[in-house]
Amino acid sequence: MIKIMKLTEDVFKQIVDDIESLHLDCERIIITGSVALCAYGLKDEFNDLDIIVVNPTKECHSELLNWHCDEGYSLISVRNKTFIMDLFIDNCPPEHPIIEVSDGIYLSTLDCIIDAKRYLDRYKDKADFECMINTLTEMCGLGQYKRLKSEIPEKK
Repeated sequence: MIKIMKLTEDVFKQIVDDIESLHLDCERIIITGSVALCAYGLKDEFNDLDIIVVNPTKECHSELLNWHCDEGYSLISVRNKTFIMDLFIDNCPPEHPIIEVSDGIYLSTLDCIIDAKRYLDRYKDKADFECMINTLTEMCGLGQYKRLKSEIPEKK
């Protein structure tokens, strides 16, 4: 059963603790996906934790692959007591700036998440874009403008 969670300060601390408990020997760990969107206030809930493991050592990479490899690319799903974590192995340094949230653990930037969602182009990514647009529209106070605009008949 998938557990839907809200991102609170306590939940975020638990995420960082759970990542640290993996003892991953790598250059950095980047939290991305729905958790990052929740951290930016652009999504309300998440059901898993997407992590990019950047430049893991050979030993770490081999150990990760022994856990579980899925769909022919470097995605490892780890289930612990709190979260389902999807770990993506990346052997390149990130092109986008990232925000450090703990020693060696970073939060992906919004532009990096958008780029990844554009590239993957899944139904859930399109749904996330729609959610982000609606949230930003409301955050900027444009919700009323959007509703008024939809009531104006189009010119023929």
